[in-house]
Amino acid sequence: MYGLPENINLDFLKDKTLIQICISSHQIIMRFDEDISISISIESLIKLLNNNGENYVYDDFTSINKDFLALLGNSIVNIICHATGTLTLIFGNGSKVELTDDSIKYESYQIVRGREVVVVV
Repeated sequence: MYGLPENINLDFLKDKTLIQICISSHQIIMRFDEDISISISIESLIKLLNNNGENYVYDDFTSINKDFLALLGNSIVNIICHATGTLTLIFGNGSKVELTDDSIKYESYQIVRGREVVVVV
């Protein structure tokens, strides 16, 4: 629960297309664009506001539904970084995904771009 670094710049995520979602019982990995190795590994609570205005909260990744999978093939059009560590990804189809920094002891999510890694704990 240390939040995001104050001067973080995640603009490299803009216009990246979600091409893969890997789901396990304790982690979701979102992979973007094939030409550059960009991924977000999530171990924290995820909130989804889909393009129909329906809200979903995922704290058990085995409950991921078709609304989350509908993000596949969509690009990130905007990113909002909150000092609390919450990261909001806004997709071209109008859906919003909110990643939270909700653990004192464990990593909440990691953003990987090639060899560069941003860990939010």
